[in-house]
Amino acid sequence: MKNISLAGKMTAILALFVLVSVAMAVVTFNGMAVILVCAQENASVGNKEAMLIGITNNLMDILRIERGLILDYGYTQNDKEIQHRDAKYGELKKTEEKLRAISSEAEKRKLDEFDARLVAFYGHSKEVGAIAVTFDTDTVASGSNSPTARRMRADFKKATHMTVDESKPLFYKARTPIDEMVALYDGQLRNASKQSLATYNGVIWVVLLTGATGLGIGLFIAFIILRSITVPVITLSRKMGEMTATNEYGGTLPVSSNDEIGALVSAFNEMSLKIKSRTDELQGANREMESFIYSVSHDLKTPIITVQGMANLIEKELGDSSSKDIQTYFLHMRHSVLVMNELLEDLLEMSRVGRMDVAAETVNANEVAAEVVVEARANAKEREIEFTIQPDMPAASMNRRRLYQVFSNLVTNAVKFMPKTAERPTIEIGCAPKGDGQYLEFYVKDSGAGLKQEHHEKIFRLFERLHGREIPGTGMGLAFVKKIVESSGGSVRVESAPGKGATFYFTAKAAR
Repeated sequence: MKNISLAGKMTAILALFVLVSVAMAVVTFNGMAVILVCAQENASVGNKEAMLIGITNNLMDILRIERGLILDYGYTQNDKEIQHRDAKYGELKKTEEKLRAISSEAEKRKLDEFDARLVAFYGHSKEVGAIAVTFDTDTVASGSNSPTARRMRADFKKATHMTVDESKPLFYKARTPIDEMVALYDGQLRNASKQSLATYNGVIWVVLLTGATGLGIGLFIAFIILRSITVPVITLSRKMGEMTATNEYGGTLPVSSNDEIGALVSAFNEMSLKIKSRTDELQGANREMESFIYSVSHDLKTPIITVQGMANLIEKELGDSSSKDIQTYFLHMRHSVLVMNELLEDLLEMSRVGRMDVAAETVNANEVAAEVVVEARANAKEREIEFTIQPDMPAASMNRRRLYQVFSNLVTNAVKFMPKTAERPTIEIGCAPKGDGQYLEFYVKDSGAGLKQEHHEKIFRLFERLHGREIPGTGMGLAFVKKIVESSGGSVRVESAPGKGATFYFTAKAAR
């Protein structure tokens, strides 16, 4: 199983189900053939019985015609009745011939017995008919004692005696073999019906058992084959999910087969190790860069402080004797030193995000947002901005100071870039669960001027400024936000359009 390719496994499953289907079709076909044979046998017996009933009816018609000839003596239609009787006899013989052609030897012997008795019955009937044809109604009915009248009355009594006393016994004697054959066929039909029902039930059970057995074996083998496919895929999926959730790459999985799944697991292991290696390289480079930024920022503060101190001493030494131009130069110098100092402080703080972050904790997001809003209101009380905080925001798993810095930077930016001409300026802070609830997505929404689509990624870059120097700042606020959020395992994005404000989203792990 380990050395069979994925296509081979799927082909085996398909072939297995085709084999089960063919087996069920063969069993069903054979069963239906047996049922058809039983049905044909039943039809044959039924056909024979129908022929025997037809023969019996013809016998009864012959007897009825004979009695009619005597009871309606002298009837002018006697010749036609005799023809009718002979026609019935002809039908009887034709039916008998057909029956004899499809009868067994035992049945033929019964028919021979019937033929012998039929000859006696039919001969007797012909004799009665011959007498009836010669009747003279007037002579029989008259009281004449002529020899002819006496002979006809004697013939009438004889014919009546023959019909009443002799014809019925001959009829029943001739009918007996037919009745015996009908009874035999009735028994055969009952037995055949029972046999057909038993055969039908047997075929149904065989089909069901064969189908259930084949399907069970097929499903079991298919389960084994599919399990060899699905288990590694599910294990691989879970491993990828764990690595994505924890950002801990480098884990590998055992290669349990030589098929495409095994190749996929091998490729995953190789990819995981490469990601781990490159992640370690990037982390090392980031640490070196952070250390460099920290060193440079720290080392530059000393000459900046020196420059500021020397500028203060020179300005003090000159006193009131300095010209207005020199005073303007000193003013620009102090402003540049202040800007440089803020920039170095921001760089130092950003370097600490990667080097000095503390462990995450359960943070009440509403409390942090409220602190940020209190500070923002104090700094922008003349702007009359309406601040709103979503009540009962879920608790986050993040360093409290870092969450405060993220909210503070985003709210400060919203205040800073809110047009002074905006009607009813508003800033809203809120949150909603994201995905399966393991992460929260916070947002800071403003009713400001908005951003063009091409600036949505650009604003998160270091030292990126869209408004030049007319708005104060170092251009590091959103880059600082991005680094804090990503170092905590989250992500940050913005949705905005010119004239429609901006909404900044960032994710953080939900507290458990």
